[in-house]
Amino acid sequence: YIGQNSAIAWAHFNSSNTIAESYNVSSVSRISTGMYEVNISVTLPNSNYVAVAGASSSKNSNGTYVGSAFPKDTSTWFHYSHWTNGNAYDLSHNFSAIFGDRH
Repeated sequence: YIGQNSAIAWAHFNSSNTIAESYNVSSVSRISTGMYEVNISVTLPNSNYVAVAGASSSKNSNGTYVGSAFPKDTSTWFHYSHWTNGNAYDLSHNFSAIFGDRH
């Protein structure tokens, strides 16, 4: 869905910075284990947007993996993949999106 109140940008990517699918995302850069910078291909009017995330892996574990996202500036947001105990992981499926003002 593209239109009023839809996501401004979103991406599905892996730990090698390979984007499987995206909208208004130009690239993803791994900063450190589980930490990524998602670069927006459009300039936003401000950095007061909402960032949401999820993550999953094919690893056999006893826990739940979590994705967290937060704004950096008008052209980038951060995505953090971690286990419920807070330990960072490079996961095979990272999902992230932002919502906010377009003008």
